[in-house]
Amino acid sequence: MKNFTSIKNWMAFSFLLMGGTAMAQTNLLSNASFEEWSEDKPAHWVSTTTASNGTISQSAEARTGSSSVLLKGTSSNKRLGSEEMTLKAGTYIFSIYAKAATEENASARPGYAPVNEDGSMGNYEYGVYHNDITNGKWVLVADTFTLDKETKLNLVLMNPKNPGKDLLLDDASLTTEDGGIVDGGGTVDPEPTEKVLFESSFDKGDVAGFEFKDVEKGDLEYVWKGDSYGYLKASAYANKVNNVAESWAVSPAIDLSAVTKATLSFRHALNVLNSGVAAEHIKVFASTDYAGDVAAATWTELTIANYPAGNNWTFVDAGDIDLTAYCGKKVYIAYKYVSTADVAPTWEVDNMKVVAPIASGISSVEDAVNAPVEVYTLNGVKVGSSLDGLKKGIYLVKKGNKVQKVLK
Repeated sequence: MKNFTSIKNWMAFSFLLMGGTAMAQTNLLSNASFEEWSEDKPAHWVSTTTASNGTISQSAEARTGSSSVLLKGTSSNKRLGSEEMTLKAGTYIFSIYAKAATEENASARPGYAPVNEDGSMGNYEYGVYHNDITNGKWVLVADTFTLDKETKLNLVLMNPKNPGKDLLLDDASLTTEDGGIVDGGGTVDPEPTEKVLFESSFDKGDVAGFEFKDVEKGDLEYVWKGDSYGYLKASAYANKVNNVAESWAVSPAIDLSAVTKATLSFRHALNVLNSGVAAEHIKVFASTDYAGDVAAATWTELTIANYPAGNNWTFVDAGDIDLTAYCGKKVYIAYKYVSTADVAPTWEVDNMKVVAPIASGISSVEDAVNAPVEVYTLNGVKVGSSLDGLKKGIYLVKKGNKVQKVLK
């Protein structure tokens, strides 16, 4: 990391950034943009200590990507806390974007909480209060702190009891010039490039909420089932007879309301097709008005790029299927199986996934060039959009998602 001793050097830095070669510090945080969630909690943002005492939920009102954290405000101080991490001695900048979740202004106060050897909490160390945060725009709040020795801690963001209003949080960052994460040196898992909206490998007969709807099955007990070997399986061959059948496996509702692009993928195998044509016996459909009756719903057939050979149990990737037409809505995906008295193949479906891409903070050099410059003090107070006219000192300069510590 470079220090810039003059406006002239700052201009040189800007030139490098425009050329795509700025040396931004590595963000030490995993899931910094709150795109990964499990059991209604953001991955890597659940502490085993009391650092996390706030009521949080996932919000679709995001600064980047498709989700942020909603931290409820109450009449007492409430906190979002990171998972425990051990940092080396050094100076760190913890920053996060905040926005009021309602028309009422909110406040935020970033900091950290040391964890003692016995697991109890040390004294909370906070930066300044950031008050009068509106719901009109995202604002950067930041705290710079120095550790004089290796320290286990939780990063925390307080939603203060005064005024105690709901707060949205997104795009967190922890950077350092001279520190790092113990047993990792600052290396973290890469930020995800996609948000998983639905996923199942159908392990041990789990049907993942699918409904099996038989339009015709003759004397068969069933056509579709969740196979214990780990896939959905359809077959109308029984007692050495090909039975005439039409049966649908319909997914639960998959919520695409907060995304603008989505893709379906799955793997499948097909056997005993004999002289039949795969596309006549296995199909995939989408519907936005399914309500339990496949005949009453409106279905659109989706294109399967890759079909299995039809004469073995080898799974192949069906190919990425574009679901963009259904974004902004909830969609149902259905696998339709059809058999005749001549052809009753066995179809196996596995590893189904629906994903949406996650936009990066700066998606291109052009974005970096056009991104506004914001200048903050080390306490996170915004003081302008350039270093011109500021007194000598150290500032945080943010352009897009890139943060630099600058010495003027």
